[in-house]
Amino acid sequence: MQNLALGQRVKNLRATACLSQEELAEISQISLRTVQRLEIGATTPRGDTLKRLASALKVTPDDLFDWQTEEDKGFLKLMNLGSLGFLFFPVLGIVIPLVLWIKKMDSVQFAKEVGKSILNFQITWCVLYYGMKLLVWAITIVYSRHMDEISISYYQTIYYYRIAFLLVFYGYNILMILMNTLFIHNDKKVWYKPVIRFLK
Repeated sequence: MQNLALGQRVKNLRATACLSQEELAEISQISLRTVQRLEIGATTPRGDTLKRLASALKVTPDDLFDWQTEEDKGFLKLMNLGSLGFLFFPVLGIVIPLVLWIKKMDSVQFAKEVGKSILNFQITWCVLYYGMKLLVWAITIVYSRHMDEISISYYQTIYYYRIAFLLVFYGYNILMILMNTLFIHNDKKVWYKPVIRFLK
């Protein structure tokens, strides 16, 4: 159904521009067969093909699609909730949304922007998480070298600090994911803080 709507849109825009299928294929540097398949809804343009087609028709890639908001929100929520993979292994909080983002960023409305926000936050979280673990490990090594005898209370203190550290870091990440899933559901802009802008 979506392919048919897209095909009709391409056909209408081509007619408005007074172009034949052959002329559109030549301008966009897409094969005539691909243009024909697009117009009958047999295929959906992706990535570079989508950009070239939009450029030839003098529109944005977004203008080519008849967006279906509910489907978009469902995907955006799925991509956001995919970050919960960090509960099994921290880097999975990056990998799962990244795979979904690469697959759909050019075909789902707002996916590119939301995906960047999610990935920037998850990468930042991983950097801080592993940085703090490294710092705690280094402090433990340095501290233990300056002690003749390490007491049981010292190990208990370190244990409690580690538990507190995990609760704060993991709890904050879960809170951000759930809060932003709710924002997406309510058509609000996602809010991820703090972030280092790795993806711009």
